[in-house]
Amino acid sequence: MTAAVDRRLTLLPPTMRPLGERVGVDATVAFMEAFGGLRFYVPKRPLAKSKVWKHDRDTARALSEIYGGQIVVVPLGTELERAEARARRDRAIREDPRSDSVVANEWRLSRRTVEKIRAGVRRADDRQAELFG
Repeated sequence: MTAAVDRRLTLLPPTMRPLGERVGVDATVAFMEAFGGLRFYVPKRPLAKSKVWKHDRDTARALSEIYGGQIVVVPLGTELERAEARARRDRAIREDPRSDSVVANEWRLSRRTVEKIRAGVRRADDRQAELFG
């Protein structure tokens, strides 16, 4: 697996990571978009008449292998979607030629946040300890 794939897997909800490892992140996100918020029983063998089978056979097989005999609640959203939305917003802000204040007002951000985005500064991760702090 490449580092990019590993990073995307970590952005999936924990209950969906085994599925993401088996069928890929894109297929898992598509499954979550189609069935997010639903609670259903996963049979030990995939059923050809099931909605999941009709959606994607590989996903149905993987679900049965991973969660067969269990009740699964499919999460609604992923950190991946939020990260992609932030990336689109940041790209739009960097490409906008208007002043920081005008852009901040439009996006409902502080002027300092717009400055950081344009400077390419990443936000500090609270989970990571400081080396010299």
